[in-house]
Amino acid sequence: MRRILSMALLLLMGQAQATFARSLSQPDTTAPANATLRVIMDSLRQQPTLKGVRIKLQDINFETSSAVLTSASAQYIDTIAAVLNKLPALILEIGGHTDNVGGTQRNQTLSQSRAQAVRSRLVGPPGMVAPKRVTFRGYGETKPIAANTSEGGRLLNRRVEMQFVGLDNALITKVYLRNGQVVRAALVYVNLRSVLYKTEENAPLLELPCTDVLRLVYADGRVQVPDCPPSSTTQTSSSITPVAPSVRRSSKLYLLTQFEARYMMGQSPGWTSKTLGYAHVLGFGGTAMVGYRLTDRFAVGVQTGYARWSTRVEYKESAGGPIVRQYHSEATQIPLFLCLPVYLTESVYLMPEGGINLLAINAGFENGREKFTGVQTGYGATLGYSTDRRKALWFDVGLVYRAHQKVAWDRQYGVPPMHYAGLKLGLGVSL
Repeated sequence: MRRILSMALLLLMGQAQATFARSLSQPDTTAPANATLRVIMDSLRQQPTLKGVRIKLQDINFETSSAVLTSASAQYIDTIAAVLNKLPALILEIGGHTDNVGGTQRNQTLSQSRAQAVRSRLVGPPGMVAPKRVTFRGYGETKPIAANTSEGGRLLNRRVEMQFVGLDNALITKVYLRNGQVVRAALVYVNLRSVLYKTEENAPLLELPCTDVLRLVYADGRVQVPDCPPSSTTQTSSSITPVAPSVRRSSKLYLLTQFEARYMMGQSPGWTSKTLGYAHVLGFGGTAMVGYRLTDRFAVGVQTGYARWSTRVEYKESAGGPIVRQYHSEATQIPLFLCLPVYLTESVYLMPEGGINLLAINAGFENGREKFTGVQTGYGATLGYSTDRRKALWFDVGLVYRAHQKVAWDRQYGVPPMHYAGLKLGLGVSL
């Protein structure tokens, strides 16, 4: 029995020594990840944009004169990928550099291959960084950071750098706050005590207390609920100097003004024919809508405006002969419409609209013009595109279709239904 216990003790000691030896040989993956994240966040605090910021990837080594990563370097790159996946809007370039030993063309090819190897490890398993976020480029020996006259200088020049190109502003994260506000952020990072964010690439880095945030909804549909510790007992572990909480409150009320060009349509010649109708084809005008945002996707608005068609038809006995008579026709519209914008994406919207239309027509020959008015019901829709509605000012463009029916006239005139399509160009303002 004593012999068995001795053998078991020796076996356990051997396993402990092997485990300790493995722990010494494996790299500390937490340290490089935290260091990289610290550089990124400190850079964001010190300047408005990360564009152009370079980080030297310290622990990347290759087999001699090749682009084959060592196993330790592959593990190091995996930790960098984990950091990048926490900041999915960052766009970056991997740059490879060499010293001046060997031919220029050889160094260029080697640096390109090494940069590509790092990029392939980032976008492949297990890191799986989105491929469109990462490009690579070999610079060869063209950008030394030290003199190549010593081994120390050449060692510094043999490097791989990660350079930030900018932010993908299409990857919007929605930060829902407990007070009911919603912050749209191009970059978000959640740490133990706070949520750091940038509303756009050139905006400052802002910070919200973790307890103020209800949830985050990322562009890919993921939902994160911050795990906030009790504020009275837990100290922040972030190395970033806190920023005063600041949230830009987006007004729910807005004004959209638009210029319109309208083309009269329809099979009936009553509006467009020069001989049987009013000869109205193109009309111009503008609209103004006061809207209220119900949610991120839905709004409601009231629209009015003014549009005018004007035509002059000259009658001649022959093509080159004198003018015998002139016919003039003018029509004006004033719409009073209810509009329901529905945003299909962040920028594209479909807006059904309907209401009444005040119509006035003044038509006839030189000495015999008549004027009459009427009220029409109308309906239609606009398919439009808006730039960033989070800003105080944005641009809008849309295609509109409308149909108006006769309701009542002040005289016994009958006109066919009015159908037209048009183009809108406008400007939106948050009120």
